[in-house]
Amino acid sequence: MFADSRSTLARWFEAKAYAGYGHLLPASGLAAILLTLPIVVRLPVPMFDGRLTLLEPITILTFAVWFLYRARAGERLDLCPRVYVPLLTFLGAGFLSVLVARNANAAIVELATYVNGALLLFLVHQIMTRSERGLRLGFAGLLTGAGVAIGAAAIGVGAILLRFPLSALTSDTGKLVGTFMAPNQLPSYMLVILPLMLYMAMRRRTVLLRLLAACGTLAAVLSIMATGSRSGVIAVAVIGFGYAFWRSRKKLRVVLILAVLAIGVLLGSVAGVFDRGLGPLGRSLTVFEDASSYIAAPERADTVRFRNLQAWAQIAQTRPLLGVGVGNFRILFTEIIPEAPRGFELHNAFLSVWAEMGLMGFIPFMIFLWPFGMIGLRCLIRWPKNPIEECRAAFAFGILGNLIHQGFHMGLRQPVFWIGLGLLLALDCIARRGEPETLVAEGEAG
Repeated sequence: MFADSRSTLARWFEAKAYAGYGHLLPASGLAAILLTLPIVVRLPVPMFDGRLTLLEPITILTFAVWFLYRARAGERLDLCPRVYVPLLTFLGAGFLSVLVARNANAAIVELATYVNGALLLFLVHQIMTRSERGLRLGFAGLLTGAGVAIGAAAIGVGAILLRFPLSALTSDTGKLVGTFMAPNQLPSYMLVILPLMLYMAMRRRTVLLRLLAACGTLAAVLSIMATGSRSGVIAVAVIGFGYAFWRSRKKLRVVLILAVLAIGVLLGSVAGVFDRGLGPLGRSLTVFEDASSYIAAPERADTVRFRNLQAWAQIAQTRPLLGVGVGNFRILFTEIIPEAPRGFELHNAFLSVWAEMGLMGFIPFMIFLWPFGMIGLRCLIRWPKNPIEECRAAFAFGILGNLIHQGFHMGLRQPVFWIGLGLLLALDCIARRGEPETLVAEGEAG
């Protein structure tokens, strides 16, 4: 009798409950991923060199749930060969580079972060493209996580300005880290979120939501400055001017305001008004002053980074195909440049791929980025016809800012880069399919 009742319950669950609500399981997992993204919680697993966080188990669990649901529902995969073929080739080159790596454990850990990033891109693309509820829940998790990250960053900025840095939100050097583990991770995240905040501040009908988005935009910009990231400031300037210029057909006043603010920052930086007494806030604003000083006196350049580039050039010549092994540049850097500090990375994501994976990894990686560049170009030359296309353009600016920042540090191991690409790809697929009446269509001005 009990066996019959259990089988009856199982049949009912498969026929009714799972069929009716099963699609919420992978969508809820995606929401958890996007919520957890800026809230970094390390897991004490020594073999992963302190890089394993709560995000990775949630990603694997969400993939398992999505795979089981797709198998039962018989959904067709939304494959995009122009993206996934070069991505798989890039990962394949990473597997080959592990074989030539000096430190195999470091190579495996680094490659695992790339595989996890590719899995995040795939999940975001598949879940948000195939289900409207997946799109809604995904954006709900993204905005909630962004609110937590921006709120913590705003508290940290206030503490820095008041000369009372909070140890929980700042690094040992006084730079803002917020809810992240390192100062460079915060700008990478904020640069992807910043255009979305601008979009919401300009488009939301509700005054309260527009005010919150405007405050979030200001807090995101100040938090990037509080990390002392000069490349982050450059990316913010590109995003601000680019997005405002793109929206200038309807929002000319916004362009003028941003132009006045940017010119003020530029003049203040060159004139030295923002001195280093402001800590990392002042350091981030000296980007133009530092550039002009370098032009006037090249011998004062950052010799460590210059020798870093020398090491890359030597590796590119001696090991052109497979490089030194993924994750191994910082290990061999001190052998090539003996007087260099131990563990110093190549502060350029693109050259780092070239040095560690050779041309077999660098070429597929650049081909992988090409479709996203084309999506961004279409956003620039075509005026959006619906909110989905406007939101897609916002994420295109966010990815542009992230890539600018990656030109000055190694950010491929950061999940926000892969998730941002997944969001851009998902919105592009929805826009191409002609289904604008989804999440962002509600509450918008006509």
